Amino acid sequence: MTSISPQGSTSNSSEREIDSVRQRFSVSSEFRLDNGVLEFNLEPLQTNMKAGFLSLLDELSQYGRTAVLRRTDQGFQLMVVDKPPFGKQRIRIPLILFSATIIAVFLDGFLRLRYNLFSDPLVTNLSIGSEIEFAALYVLSLLGILGVHELGHKVASKVHKMNSSWPYFIPGLPSIWPTFGAVISARDAPPNRDALFDLGLSGPVAGLAITVLVSIIAAMSVQLIPATAFPAGTTFGSGDFFTSFLIGIAKPSSGNQIIAGPIFDLLYFAYSLGFFVTFINLLPAWQLDGGHIANSAVSPKVHRILTFASVILMFAAGLFLMALLILFMSGRTPSLRPLDDVSPLSRNRKVLFILTWVLAASIGAFVIYNNPIFSPFLFKL
Repeated sequence: MTSISPQGSTSNSSEREIDSVRQRFSVSSEFRLDNGVLEFNLEPLQTNMKAGFLSLLDELSQYGRTAVLRRTDQGFQLMVVDKPPFGKQRIRIPLILFSATIIAVFLDGFLRLRYNLFSDPLVTNLSIGSEIEFAALYVLSLLGILGVHELGHKVASKVHKMNSSWPYFIPGLPSIWPTFGAVISARDAPPNRDALFDLGLSGPVAGLAITVLVSIIAAMSVQLIPATAFPAGTTFGSGDFFTSFLIGIAKPSSGNQIIAGPIFDLLYFAYSLGFFVTFINLLPAWQLDGGHIANSAVSPKVHRILTFASVILMFAAGLFLMALLILFMSGRTPSLRPLDDVSPLSRNRKVLFILTWVLAASIGAFVIYNNPIFSPFLFKL
């Protein structure tokens, strides 16, 4: 490790990088490490560090370099390093998984109609053409929810100049659980806490918008049939407040009537899964979207506490496998940290952070609670 002086002998590229740092920050000492890393100790009192760091990243990226900013006992430390190499993105495996997920979801919808897994008195005597048509609509709805969720992450990555992978969809078991969602990985660290927050929030918000749209279409598709047209004791209806409220607005009725229909059944299942995915991802645990959101707003210590609290909530709700997975993985894989881990989260995002808790609680109380799709494996909290 050698000290760098203003007149020190360095390569042209290093000299450019050193000047770039000096132009943006008050530097107390500088060092060049043997591996090409440039290390700068910054004065404790700095102004507009967030904007300065972002402009530094833009300039360094032209040379294949990046920077990391951390807080120390003496002030702040900034290091200029090589960007990690990334291989060429291969779309073959994501396409195979996506195709397999389409098949799994289509078969799930087809089997639910063919064998009336909803126990719906109106799902009878459908033609093969209708079953295929409704199953295709089901695929479009469910994968639309999951796909737009991942697209939200992709857009946020693009806005903050981060490379990210193609989404990897995970096919499920038809007639049981059609898909286990999709994952997308960031190939670059977020530049700052604002970017980390946006990366976490963008997916759930985008997916939630499509989920609400699907729920409205489902409510508009219901059929109202007098209960006297069916055998005594025949009933149908969702137990969750949101769906009952939505149908009440879309299809106001009077008297004792059956609310059902094959399109409603499939779309109800699709948007219920969409709300469930949103709820889980908003939990402030580890690498979940809500974990990224919390990670941007609180200290690592508080984030660990929130992760354990989320795991306890999952156990209490009966989501044992998911709770165990998060508990196991959180101890093996560190949480995603931004390159600039010093600049605070913006004020507006701090407000949104609180609102994500309100949103998650509302989904849990009004959509997931008493939902017949989840009742078999969720405890009554």
